[in-house]
Amino acid sequence: MINNYIDNIVVDTYDLLQERTMAFRITTVNLESAPTAENPEAAREAWILCRIPWKKSESWPFGQ
Repeated sequence: MINNYIDNIVVDTYDLLQERTMAFRITTVNLESAPTAENPEAAREAWILCRIPWKKSESWPFGQ
């Protein structure tokens, strides 16, 4: 049961967090290199999407 939880929920959530964090990084690099009117909105949207798995994963660290 624990292995199933880790393999199918925890790992998947961290994978999604990594994917969205990299997308957020790309939008912030684009914003820095080309501060157009569209780039702040793209970075904002990427940040919002990044926070979804981040918030979900905040409940897992324990025993520290």
